[in-house]
Amino acid sequence: MGPNLKIIEVSDGLFQFKFALESQVSWVMNNGPWSFDNRILVLRRWERGMMARSVNFIGLPIWALTTDQARFLRVRVVLPLDKLIRRGGSVVNPKGDKVWIAFKCERLRGLCFQCGKIGHEAKECTIPVTAKEDLPFGEWLKAGF
Repeated sequence: MGPNLKIIEVSDGLFQFKFALESQVSWVMNNGPWSFDNRILVLRRWERGMMARSVNFIGLPIWALTTDQARFLRVRVVLPLDKLIRRGGSVVNPKGDKVWIAFKCERLRGLCFQCGKIGHEAKECTIPVTAKEDLPFGEWLKAGF
């Protein structure tokens, strides 16, 4: 770690990372998402007046890739942590035709294939499921690099 980074455990599961340079903070914030021990690491910049008991995390910035239809398109989106992950979306081409594009997410960890939310895996999910083969979420959501 060295003198450029200090990590302080503020409370159970909440850590504060102190960097020496603003450029280091920017690089970490712009190049996520990050994971530790196969768990997603949700980051938020410290703001004046923020307290450990009141800090909340509402979104996860992530790079999403489209599939074969348009391999060149790469966008950074914020995934709401309290909602299901989006499997794709409609785009309109220059001719006005609507096309469905399936998304793949880079470095995606901690996605529950059972309920579609980030933060736990299917074996820890409390949402009942009827048939495993009918799950609308799976490994195919992860980009292959």
